[in-house]
This record gives sequence, structure tokens and C-alpha cells, in this order.
Amino acid sequence: MQVDDPRRDRCRGVLLGLASGDRNGGPMRMSIRLVESLLANTSYQQSDVIERYYNWFRGPPHDEEKCFDTGGVFDSVFQLYSRGIPIDEAAERVQKRGGSVGVNAAHRGSVLSCASFISKQDLFRITREETYITHANDRSYQVHLAVNLLCRHLIEGQTWEEALLSVEREITDDTVITALKDSKTTKEADLSVGGYAPEVLKAALYFLHRSSDFSAALNESIRFAGPDNYCPVLVGSIGGARYGGAQVLENKSYHLGDNEWISVELKERLVHLANELATTW
Repeated sequence: MQVDDPRRDRCRGVLLGLASGDRNGGPMRMSIRLVESLLANTSYQQSDVIERYYNWFRGPPHDEEKCFDTGGVFDSVFQLYSRGIPIDEAAERVQKRGGSVGVNAAHRGSVLSCASFISKQDLFRITREETYITHANDRSYQVHLAVNLLCRHLIEGQTWEEALLSVEREITDDTVITALKDSKTTKEADLSVGGYAPEVLKAALYFLHRSSDFSAALNESIRFAGPDNYCPVLVGSIGGARYGGAQVLENKSYHLGDNEWISVELKERLVHLANELATTW
């Protein structure tokens, strides 16, 4: 592909947008480790991804940082994993105990859509595998899949309306389909600031439906979301795929340069990884 291929800019936008929307710091760090695994292996290797997440969970000297802002499910799963329980069993135990239908996987995993060496057909399976590392339920997977498919369709050049219609046909969970459709007509007063995955998706799409650029969508979602910051991460990743990385890098209110969790070094790392993902197109 040519350097100015618009698919590359939209691909870059996913990780950079995710980081812009992440005002607490955890999702972008999980995404970094997922991207680094994808690039190192030129494929999705679940065992390698798990090891990178686990090293971050343990902290130095296994990773340069100690995990934070992971959400309770991630922490509980890796606590069990640290005691020798296989990851799939650990995730099942946590699911049975807590029943979480959280959005953490969709937060961290939207970058799967950016790797062109993952075919659309494989994206279904790989998204499920990545979700089930921590969230062993189909609804969290379906939300994660909706985000990945939407980003992939946008990267490949579908319009916003075309991409949404495609995803509505590809998702099988009725609750997630309803969230996709309701986002077009709902009122802000009826949105939730909580972490239930379908509601987070609906809120994110609500702000993207009503925006004409990346800044407008992200700024309004951050104003709405408050300190828990659920929907802005998805606004960032999906909005980055819609509007492109160049818009994300502009200094307009809540962008990379305004995010207290992003040091100069971390921004350079994010930009480098986004550029490396873009070269796969």
C-alpha cells in the first residue's frame, strides 16, 4: 500500500483514539501489550497474549509497570491464574461467581481489527478467544465483536452507515443488536454511565452518531461519562477508525496531549505501535 493509503490513517486512529478516550490508564496499557504480541508474532497467539497480560499483572521485573485500572474481573482471573489455575478455568470460575458482562475486553481488544493479517473470518474466532481470557460470557464477546467488526469495516472504507448496517447483520445477540439500533434514536438522559457492555456500546455510538469530527464525539462522551470513563474508550477507538489518526493527533481538548495518563514516552510508544499496525495495510 502507498504511504497515504487512507486505510492506514484509519487503522492508526483505533489505538490512538482508544488512548485519547482512556482517562484512567488501564485499557490503553492492555492494548499496548496486545499490539506488541500481534506485531511480534504476525498473528494472534493467545498464550503469548496471556503471558504479556500476566507479566503486567505481576509488575517489575516481569514488566516495566505494575497493572492498575484493570477492573475486578481481570484482577480476579489473574489472581487465580497466578495460583496455577488454567486461564479458561479461572475465567469460568470468576464468571460463575460474579456474572459480569463487562466491557473490558472490548476496551482493550479493538486493536485486533487493525491487524490486516487477521482475516475478517478469523476475527470472529480470535475476538472470542481474546474476550474469554477474562470475560467468559457470550454477551461481552458479542459487544467486543461488534466493536472489532465496526472498526474493521471503517478501516476498509465503508461509510459510517454502511458499517453499522453490516455489523447489525453480523451480530447474533439480540440485546447487542438492540443496543446498536437504539443508539440512533435514544436520548442522552436514557443512557447509562455504568459498565454493562451493551449499554457502554450504545452510549458510545450515541455520541458518534451525533458528531461531525473526532473531537466533538470524544469531548461530549467524556463530559457525560464521569470518572468511571466507560464509553469514551469505545468512542475513541471507533471514532479513530471513522475519522482517522490525523484527527486524533490534533490538539483539540481531550486528545493525547491532554491525557494525564500519557507521558511523552508513552505517547511515542503509542504512535510507534499505531504506525506499525498501519504498515500491515
